[in-house]
Amino acid sequence: MDVMVKHHNGFTLVELLITLAVTIVLLTLGLPSMQSFLDSARLVDAAEQLQSHLQQARIESIARSTDIHVNISANGSPWVYGISHRNLCDATQTTPAGPSACVLVVDDGDKSFDPEADLVLMRFDSTDHAGVSASGGNIQITFSSLRGTSSGGTIDLTSDGGRKLSISVGLLGRINVCYAQDSAHPVTGYKECS
Repeated sequence: MDVMVKHHNGFTLVELLITLAVTIVLLTLGLPSMQSFLDSARLVDAAEQLQSHLQQARIESIARSTDIHVNISANGSPWVYGISHRNLCDATQTTPAGPSACVLVVDDGDKSFDPEADLVLMRFDSTDHAGVSASGGNIQITFSSLRGTSSGGTIDLTSDGGRKLSISVGLLGRINVCYAQDSAHPVTGYKECS
């Protein structure tokens, strides 16, 4: 005796509604943690870029046997900074031709080294770091050619979510990143500032 079995292809309306409801619940639960993760990631990215540029300035001061200056305008958002062999460079200038632009002389390898033609603009701003503001005012950190010591300084970065990282440069040139005590949430991977 052959029994015919009917096979259904696809979902019933009830199955589809249950799947849709479960998906909505999971998205609702996961969205705040995803926003928190992205907020923290934007802040860490900005802090690590600034830390990297400060380290680069320190290395350049030793390699070139000359003082290298990092001029920072950290007054909220937008914020900007520049690296230069010139004292008190203007990080708002966007071309290397200006007399106070933040520039370094970099030999381009064309066998005709010209300190004026080989100027490279060393200006960085917060456009890549939406949602991150900086405070600390107008700061100049000078790295000395003698062992990379510095004049010291601190820059505080704050995310839209209230997380705060502090980048400090000590007198011996050591660059430290930590999360501020008044931060809304600790930032994973960093110690609390002492």
